[in-house]
Amino acid sequence: MVKTNTAAKPAPKAAPQPQPKPEAEPKGDREPPAYVCRVGRIKAACWRNHHEVQGVWYSVTVSRTYKVGDEWRQATNFGKDDLLVVAEVCRQAFLWIAQQNGTQPAAATEAAEEEIPI
Repeated sequence: MVKTNTAAKPAPKAAPQPQPKPEAEPKGDREPPAYVCRVGRIKAACWRNHHEVQGVWYSVTVSRTYKVGDEWRQATNFGKDDLLVVAEVCRQAFLWIAQQNGTQPAAATEAAEEEIPI
């Protein structure tokens, strides 16, 4: 006599369901950057922040623009060939923020505003 396994087989585990991403803040409700400097496909955007006690300060985002098909996209990672350009847009952002804070000589400000073609 052959015994068969009559125990119930466990149900296969369902694949984890992707969690919905939180709604992004609509672009129309957000303030534009206070300053943007671009060199080639790399740009730095300076964002003005304000706090009742701490006052005004600026934060900076750096991004690289690229194209996939007909669509333009932005990335925040950079290759070896991008690094000196990233440093330059960061330098320009630094000078602009320093000027806003009143700590930058006028001669350095003029150099920061010149366009660098790449």
